[in-house]
Amino acid sequence: MKLYVMSGLVSALLVFAPYVLATEGAQVASVSQPSSEQSGSLELAAAPIKSPRDLELHLKSHPGDSPLMVMPPLNRRLFLDSLRFNEKGVTTLRYDVLESLTPTEAYQILSLFGMQGLTPQLNLRGSSPLDKKVMSITPSLLPLKDYYCEGKGTCRQGSNVACGDAC
Repeated sequence: MKLYVMSGLVSALLVFAPYVLATEGAQVASVSQPSSEQSGSLELAAAPIKSPRDLELHLKSHPGDSPLMVMPPLNRRLFLDSLRFNEKGVTTLRYDVLESLTPTEAYQILSLFGMQGLTPQLNLRGSSPLDKKVMSITPSLLPLKDYYCEGKGTCRQGSNVACGDAC
C-alpha cells in the first residue's frame, strides 16, 4: 500500500512539475527519486502528449501559454517536425533546438513528451536557482542523446536527436 501511495505521489509530481517549475519561487515537496528505469516509465506515463493527435489538441487548447511557445518560430517548427511517435508516445525528437533555452524552459517542453530526463544532458545555461536545480537532476538512462528510434526497442546513433523510452 505504501508503495502505491508513493508511486501516486511521484506521478502527481511528474504531471505538475512543468507548471510548478514555471514559478521560480515554488516549493516542491521532497520525494525520494525512483530508479532511472522507473523514472523514465513514470515520465512517459505522465506525459500529456503521446501522439500527433495529442500534440494537435495541446496546440489548439494552449495557443499562447504552451511551453513550446518560448521557442523561436523556426526552432519550434524544426522541433515539432522532428517528433516521431509510436503507440507508447514520442520515440525520437531533435534536441539541439532546445539549447538556446534555459534549463527550466527546456524541462517544461520535454515534460510534455515524457522526456524531461534528457534536460541535464543538454548544453544549457541558466542562472536562476531553479535552473540550477533542473541541471542537477540525475540524468535518466533514457532518453539516449545522439540516438534515434529505428524501430521497436532499437536506438541507432544519430546527431542532435534523442531516442526515448517509448522506442
